[in-house]
Amino acid sequence: MESSWYFARYTCHDNTKADLGCAAPLDKRRVDHWLPVDLYIGGIEHAVMHLLYARFFQKALCDIGYTTKREPFKRLLCQGMVCMETLYREKPGEKKTYFYPDEVEVERDAKGRVVKATAKSDGAPVSIGRVEKMSKSKRNTVDPQALIDQYGADSARLFVLSNVPPELDVVWSEDGIRGSHRYLKRLWVLVTEHAARLRSVAPYAGKAAGVSGADQAVVRKVHAVVKRCSDALEKDFAFNTAVAQCMELTNELKPDALQPDILKLGLTTLVRLLAPMAPHICEELWRELGGEGGVSAAGWPAYDPSEIDGDTAEYPVQVNGKVRGRIVLSRALAGAALEDAVKAHETVKTAIEGKTIRKLVIVPGKIVNIVVG
Repeated sequence: MESSWYFARYTCHDNTKADLGCAAPLDKRRVDHWLPVDLYIGGIEHAVMHLLYARFFQKALCDIGYTTKREPFKRLLCQGMVCMETLYREKPGEKKTYFYPDEVEVERDAKGRVVKATAKSDGAPVSIGRVEKMSKSKRNTVDPQALIDQYGADSARLFVLSNVPPELDVVWSEDGIRGSHRYLKRLWVLVTEHAARLRSVAPYAGKAAGVSGADQAVVRKVHAVVKRCSDALEKDFAFNTAVAQCMELTNELKPDALQPDILKLGLTTLVRLLAPMAPHICEELWRELGGEGGVSAAGWPAYDPSEIDGDTAEYPVQVNGKVRGRIVLSRALAGAALEDAVKAHETVKTAIEGKTIRKLVIVPGKIVNIVVG
């Protein structure tokens, strides 16, 4: 019952002193000031009980005069669960005996699914149950400290955040953690190998038009990635999207092809963007790059929308649903002129050779879809 109104009580926890003039459980003035809760985060398993009861309680509190706010929460995020296979043995007439993952030797298929399991204690087979949310009773849990000792806290955190959107379940995979660990090692090497020559260099602060080639592409990429990361985190808590964008930016940072100030811009931006997901390594890398204070003190990077789009756009060309190539066209093209340019491009001619275009759909700056017959 208490979980259905505790958030209101938090707003006036000291309502026990008569000299405050609010000896009742709730102080209407303060409850109305703080509620509804701006963002409420909880597991989906509470959706049909606790969260439903909370709304009933709030309306009841309103009816009896403790508040004028009829809804307890402005926004709700139900985060997914962390899940894993269950491993057990079962004897007729007895309850299942569950095994911890480190008590079992497993074989996995190409997709990482467990296909065979044997107990380390006796070498006998162990049954593989369905993937369920981690729980102590079914022993399908992983010791976080063991992962931290082997891969580091940042690797474990990055895997959980990057695997799926926050509202979906995460299927636990040590291969996934290893992948996150490899990425962070790659980032570490990228920064530390070039930190000495970049430490005294100021990040490029000019416009994309002021440079050319790979340098210009990186400047535009930096602005685009900052925008996408900002939108992902602020609108949807989509840490997975932000991590994916950071990895994309990492792929663009080729030291041999970039001027030092452009490389410094890319690396310092990358470290600031990744810091919420991997704070420990990013703090170290920020110092390696000559950053003053902590990386959090540097703040979130800004972007300029006008710097994102270049004069040309690359279009994937889909023919009957399959990508058959990519073409680069001027962003100034539109309407019939854009269609004519697409049809006249050699890549398109080759992709539809000997066939008739039944339908042509172009999303400007995005994609070309062609249906042929």
